Parts: sequence; structure tokens; C-alpha cells
Amino acid sequence: MSRSWLLILLCTVLLSGCAYTPPDLLSLRLENLEKDRAFLFGRREAPQKPLTLEDVIVLALTRNVEFLVREQEYRIQRELATGEQLRMLPSLTANVEVAHRNEESSTVSKFKNLHLLMIL
Repeated sequence: MSRSWLLILLCTVLLSGCAYTPPDLLSLRLENLEKDRAFLFGRREAPQKPLTLEDVIVLALTRNVEFLVREQEYRIQRELATGEQLRMLPSLTANVEVAHRNEESSTVSKFKNLHLLMIL
């Protein structure tokens, strides 16, 4: 009987030592939200003069996230197209093998694979 109580007590101590309390993620998210808002919107200043149509267009183009994403995607596609065009250039591959026999040791062979790019 005392052995079973000892086993129960030991299991209770072991399980209570393994208790884990996760961090409060909601407060961490709210804290990060406040930091992000301060970073994004805290640096804006009111304009010193009335905005013209050109000023509004420049602001819209520089702060429009969808436009910036599309512009970045266009740049990526243009880089990929340039890479594909460069692959169409002719290339030259040369393989060289050098072998010699040494009487004191075994045969030695060296193989070199050389890739050259030939541009016309």
C-alpha cells in the first residue's frame, strides 16, 4: 500500500515539474501592433502647402502597395526573361584527360571538365 502511494506521489511530482505555461501571445501581438502602427504612421507630417494634383498622384504611386507589388513582379519577370535570353547564346564544352604512367607507383589519371562560353 505504501509503495503505491509512493509511486503516486512520485508521478505527481514528476508531472507537476513538467508543467509548461505558454507565453501570452495576445499581449505580444497587441504590443507588436502598436509598434508597427507607430513605425508606419508615426513619421507622417502634415504638408506645409496645399497639395496639387501632381503631388497627389506622386503620393498615390509611392504609397500604393498593390502598385509596388506589381512593379516588383514586373522587375522579376524581366530578370527571368533576360536570363532565358542569355541561355540561348551558344556555348562550348571541352573535356580534357591527362594520363601518365609512373614505374614506381600505379597509374595516375586526371580528368578536367572545362566549360567555356562562346559569345558571337
